[in-house]
Amino acid sequence: MAKLILHVGPGKCGSSSIQEFFAHHKKPCRQKTRFKLLTPKEIEGLSREYPCGKTVDRFAKFLSGNRRCDAIILSHESLFHSPLAVRNICNLFRNLVDRKLIVGYSRRQSERFVSAYSQWVFRSSDRIKDRNQVLHKFDLNLALFSGLERHLIASIANDFYSVKQGYEHHICDWFHSYKSLSRFVSDPEAEIKCGVLPSRTSNVSLIEDFCDKCGLTLHDKVKDASRCVVNLTFDQDLIEAVDNAVELGFDMPGPHMSNRALQMLSDKIVKRSKGKSKFLVNLEAYIDHYFYESNLRFCREYNLDEACFAPSARFSKTEILDIIMREGRQRTMNSGKIIEDYRELSAKMVDLCFKLIKHK
Repeated sequence: MAKLILHVGPGKCGSSSIQEFFAHHKKPCRQKTRFKLLTPKEIEGLSREYPCGKTVDRFAKFLSGNRRCDAIILSHESLFHSPLAVRNICNLFRNLVDRKLIVGYSRRQSERFVSAYSQWVFRSSDRIKDRNQVLHKFDLNLALFSGLERHLIASIANDFYSVKQGYEHHICDWFHSYKSLSRFVSDPEAEIKCGVLPSRTSNVSLIEDFCDKCGLTLHDKVKDASRCVVNLTFDQDLIEAVDNAVELGFDMPGPHMSNRALQMLSDKIVKRSKGKSKFLVNLEAYIDHYFYESNLRFCREYNLDEACFAPSARFSKTEILDIIMREGRQRTMNSGKIIEDYRELSAKMVDLCFKLIKHK
C-alpha cells in the first residue's frame, strides 16, 4: 500500500518550488511516486460536509490508476486554509494507504508579508484602498512612504486584520493554524509534519527537507535541480510604480494577472541596489516580535529551531506607532530624499518605455 503525502502549503512558503519540482521530474525518487497538483475547483468540491460527487469520481479514477505507487503526493497551497477539504481527502484515502502525512512549511511572518505584498498585494485595488484608509486614520501622508511601507504600517496598526484575508483564524499564526488543522482533520492515522523554509545558505534544500519529512530518497541526478527556487519576482521599482498607479485609479492588472508581462518589464528595468532602511527593519522586527511567543509554541510542538523566528529587536505597539509617527514627521521636514526617489522612479519608467519601443 502507498503512503499519502498531502502538501498543504501555505502560500509564500515554498509551495511553487515543491510543485514545480515534482511536476517536472517524473521519477525523482528511489521510491515510485505520483504527483498531482490539485485545482481550486477540486478543493472547492471537497470543502463541504458532503464532497461534490464529480470530484469524488475524479479522485476514485486517479486512485485506481496509482495503486502500485509507493507515495502519492497531492499539493495545493490553499489546502492550508481548507481544513474540510484536507479531512475529506484523508477520508477518501481510508483503507487505500498505510500512512498519511500532512506536510506544511512556515517562515518569519515579516518575510511572508513582504513576499505576499511583492507578488500580489501591490496590484490589489481592494487591499490598497483598505490600507490607505488605515493610514488616513493616523493622519499619515501617503506620499511620504513607499507602497511596502504603507502595507506594513497598515498591517501593524490594525493588528494584522488586513492579512487575515477573511479567514476564520489568523493565517500567519503558525501555531494556531496548524493546531486548528490538526483538530479539524482529527484522523489518528494522519501525522502533521511542519518545517521552516531553509535559508539561502543552508546545506539542505527545501526539496531535500520535504523528501526527508516524507521518507523519500532523491536520486543523485536530480539533487542539483532540487536546489532551484521557483517564485515570481518583480522589480521593486516596477512594484512601486504599479502600486502608485492602482492608488491613482489607473487600470492595472490585478493579482495573478499579467505575470509574464510584469516579469518581462522587470527584466528590462535598470537595476539599482537599495539597502533596507532602518525604518523598514524596525517594522519587520515588530512583526516578528508580535508573533514570537506563538512561534515558540509552534517550534516546541513540532521540534523546530526557535532561532529561526527570533526578532532582531523588540517593540511594544505603542513604541512602533511612535516610531512610525516620528518617521512621518522627519520625512515631512526633510522631503528632499523622497522627491529624488520619485524623480528617479519617473526617469526609470520613461527609460523603460523607450526600451520597449526600440524592441517592438
